[in-house]
Amino acid sequence: MAFVQAASDTGSPGSITLTSVAAGSTIVVWANVNNESRTLSVSDDVNGSGYSVVLGPVDHSTANMRAYCWVHDNVSAGTTVITISPDTGSPTMHTLAAEYSGRDTTSAVEDSNSGENASGTSHTDGSVTATTGADVAVGLIGRTGFGGCTPDGSYTERHDSSQRYLQDQNDVSAGSISAGTVTSTNSRESWMMIVSLKKAGAAAGQPTMRRWGGTPGMLISQPPIGRSWT
Repeated sequence: MAFVQAASDTGSPGSITLTSVAAGSTIVVWANVNNESRTLSVSDDVNGSGYSVVLGPVDHSTANMRAYCWVHDNVSAGTTVITISPDTGSPTMHTLAAEYSGRDTTSAVEDSNSGENASGTSHTDGSVTATTGADVAVGLIGRTGFGGCTPDGSYTERHDSSQRYLQDQNDVSAGSISAGTVTSTNSRESWMMIVSLKKAGAAAGQPTMRRWGGTPGMLISQPPIGRSWT
């Protein structure tokens, strides 16, 4: 259970359709707007406006670009149309969304990072911290066409559509995970945004069942008085 699907758009506002989304999935949305005076917001026709801003707005130091990343935990089932809207006007936008399954339904995001890249063919970012079994998703959003990309060797390519690119790692080991380096055909400015999504845990309110060595086969949620777990 991990990556399910991804799609992207260049409209303003952006409109992305994810088909047959499963109940309990996590949706991640990345966006870039070529105007640092614009503010973006996101909603969809199934879950409404319950998206949390994970990164952004972050502005590029040399290009007139502003980027965002949002996440919605524990979404409802059904084909979902995601709308990314500017506060005013119709600025040039590049948007990307992905569905991940089996993630924590209360708070899937455990770490995030973003990094800008000057015009060039190598696009990279820093790193995030992940727990064992987490997924790490890296969205790359550019100012103009990349002309096709090659993923970092430790990642799997999930979506490649001109200015919008996604690579990820599933079920990573615990520790610091690098965003890696994506190589594009054309030299372009970009934002790379990385998010680690922790896997689903035990249901809330359910005790963790432990075996007490004093009675074979006896499963209890607390040790007997005067005894300790073995």
